[in-house]
Amino acid sequence: MAPDKRKFNIHIETQEKGPEGLPLVSFAAGEEPIILVKFTFDNECDSRGGEVVARFRAGADIKVQGHIDFIGQFLNYQTSFARKEWKLDVPSPKSGYLAKGHYTKAIALELNPRWPSTVRHFTASGKGWVRYMFSMTLDKMSSSFSLKKMDMMLEQEVWVVLPGDDTLGASIPPTVSLPVEQSPFEWRVRSNRVHAGEVVPFELRCAPLQPGSPFFGDATVVVITKAEMELRQEVRYYSSTGNEEFSDRHTMLDVVTTTGWPDEIPAAEAWERVLYMVIPGVDKIKPSFKTSVFRCTHKVKLRVTCQIGHMSHCFKSKFDIHIGRDALLANAPLEELPMYTNESNVEVRDSKEGYSQQ
Repeated sequence: MAPDKRKFNIHIETQEKGPEGLPLVSFAAGEEPIILVKFTFDNECDSRGGEVVARFRAGADIKVQGHIDFIGQFLNYQTSFARKEWKLDVPSPKSGYLAKGHYTKAIALELNPRWPSTVRHFTASGKGWVRYMFSMTLDKMSSSFSLKKMDMMLEQEVWVVLPGDDTLGASIPPTVSLPVEQSPFEWRVRSNRVHAGEVVPFELRCAPLQPGSPFFGDATVVVITKAEMELRQEVRYYSSTGNEEFSDRHTMLDVVTTTGWPDEIPAAEAWERVLYMVIPGVDKIKPSFKTSVFRCTHKVKLRVTCQIGHMSHCFKSKFDIHIGRDALLANAPLEELPMYTNESNVEVRDSKEGYSQQ
């Protein structure tokens, strides 16, 4: 029969459209992360075929530039968070045939809220994805070898935003300082968990110098000339054996403040100033996440350049910062659409009634 006599459809119940034009589903912390999906198979007449199977896969995939034969070959690795499949109940009028009809399977699929959200990160040397994919296949029997062969296939990716693993980076303290005998400066931030587009205040404190300290000598004043806050993003790709294959590091933001400092700070007095960092928007920065083959972390490097007595110093410190996964929606303009489907004649439900909980 002609291919257009048999049709697949994968319908995701959502009114939001995400990046790349994909249907988007998002869940806040404490919200039940359930995707409602309906698989449909239309068969206009009895036709040859085997099983009609619907599938779901959530996982991370990477392609890393290799050195095999020096031809720029990519090495591929992947890991799966979950795999599921369901068979559509299609009757068979006789062996090797599928009966004419309209067949559907509605699923309410529950996700793990600690899984990472959908991510893309492409460079010349490495490509990485976190993907949530639904698919349908129709197998047919080979008349020569009685083996299953794929006759039809349809895939539908969904852009998923989850609250994520709240424990990632949670142990990093919001106060960063070196021992007082090494540095008089201390940085404080109210939280190491931030969102894309957020204005984050950093409090820089200068502690009183200890008179006669062997490190600072007999200095009576501190003169600050510059403070720098650098936000770095590091994406790492790993093989299935856990070896790091490639890493991609970028400075996402570098805030240098050279003005507004007092002419001098008396060594015996405490002093403080608040500096601000505006975290880049969702179109420029990735969320923090970790999978076995693909992960992204963020770090803030802090530097203070000053003069104590007749000596110039540069005091450095750093700490990990976590870009929350829900930040993907913080500044992203989303387009309102009709219920997402590949065809206009698919029934849309306003509740989970009629969907099989998985």
